[in-house]
Amino acid sequence: MLDLQNLTQQLLRSGATIQEINTIRKHLSAIQGGRLAAMSQAPILALIISDVVGDEPTHIASGPCAPDPTTFSDAVEVLERYRINCSTTINKTLLEGSQNKIEETPKPNSSVFINVENRIIANTHYSLTAAESFFQDHGIGTLILSDTVTGESSEVAKVFAALASIRRQLTCPV
Repeated sequence: MLDLQNLTQQLLRSGATIQEINTIRKHLSAIQGGRLAAMSQAPILALIISDVVGDEPTHIASGPCAPDPTTFSDAVEVLERYRINCSTTINKTLLEGSQNKIEETPKPNSSVFINVENRIIANTHYSLTAAESFFQDHGIGTLILSDTVTGESSEVAKVFAALASIRRQLTCPV
């Protein structure tokens, strides 16, 4: 558990995307990357609240009920690209998987997903527009800058602060 937490912290600090981080998580988990669906004998309806740009079920919570298009080799490549040092256990698992010594996660078109439905019931767009409506109903001006932001949060915050400042100078306060 601590190994995975340490790995996740390193990946976050490295600038890896959530999709890259989840590529690794899916291959270290017993349930992510479609493995939960693979274990089920019953039909599945996954009701998903997305906080991931693009709302792809495979990227939300590392896709426990969604096909995984990534591979163990992809996970190893992410570690190499960001020069991440992980524990011997994690490294061994990913390397053995990339050598086909460990079964891959279920892939798109797998029969595992015949009776699986992944349904997005909320996402950032819905949340932002609901908040905007609430504030406007209470006489508070709003400005939705984007619901598809990615990148380092401290850098994005600087850009958003500058945009809000310009908006305030040019028009009414937000």
